[in-house]
Amino acid sequence: MVMPSSEYKGAGVEYRFRLDRREGRVECSVKISTDTVYLTVDIESLAIAAGVLENPGAISYSARNLGQLRKSLQGQADYVRHVHLLLSVPSAAESLMRKAGAREWIRRDQQ
Repeated sequence: MVMPSSEYKGAGVEYRFRLDRREGRVECSVKISTDTVYLTVDIESLAIAAGVLENPGAISYSARNLGQLRKSLQGQADYVRHVHLLLSVPSAAESLMRKAGAREWIRRDQQ
């Protein structure tokens, strides 16, 4: 099954929104690239680590109908705007991603 997704890339950071129609969910993940690794984490974990979200579970993921999808996308996009400023500083971005528990892959294209 192919999930519809949309990606936004720029200045070392990438945001991916995916719609899982079967589960009725929409999710945003954030990816950064350093000289040696790729780091990927979901927006909720990143927002908590950044201190812009206090309560886990406060972000809506529901997409069972158009109204829920719209609410979830707007909410997740709001948190993307909050953390984007922090991710635009490369030295801070990597430590913030690690603090959020990001998954890490070694870059093979740099060897």
